[in-house]
Amino acid sequence: MSSIVQKSWGYEVIFADNELYRGKILHINKGKSIHLQYHKEKDETMYILKGQGYMVSSPQETFGKFVKVNSGEEYRIPPMTIHKVWAVTDLEIVEVSNVVPDTDVIHLED
Repeated sequence: MSSIVQKSWGYEVIFADNELYRGKILHINKGKSIHLQYHKEKDETMYILKGQGYMVSSPQETFGKFVKVNSGEEYRIPPMTIHKVWAVTDLEIVEVSNVVPDTDVIHLED
């Protein structure tokens, strides 16, 4: 059974959650962004389902360069990768990852 979790930037729908993997749909409202963050162990893949936005991510030599994200594109975010996503339009992202404790996420800004 899926569950909806409200966030300051929109909401997420958790559609799969077991001992091997977790699947979510992130809905980021137009003009909002997820926190600048990284994960110690989480390895995630994002598929842009709908909308447009921008992403910034490490490694250090490319950090600060914005990449435009569009429907149909996918991005892998390995552990220890600093990242943030902004929504130009309402943005829906399918995120699939390994299962890690809630303490795995490190927010670098709110």
